[in-house]
Amino acid sequence: MATENKYTLLSIDEVKKMLGYKDNSSIYKLMKNQSFPKQIKISPKKVVWRKSEIMDWIDSRAEANRC
Repeated sequence: MATENKYTLLSIDEVKKMLGYKDNSSIYKLMKNQSFPKQIKISPKKVVWRKSEIMDWIDSRAEANRC
């Protein structure tokens, strides 16, 4: 069983799955508006996101939208 920690990295497909998005453009639009964590370029053709940053973003959205 893989151990997850704050350094767990997610691909664009994993991020989309977590958020329920179907296309990459939704993620990049959020990043452009500076409301989403920036990606980390790990090679010329590969970007990833820290899972902890995505989870923090989800938590902040949930708190901001509570009635």
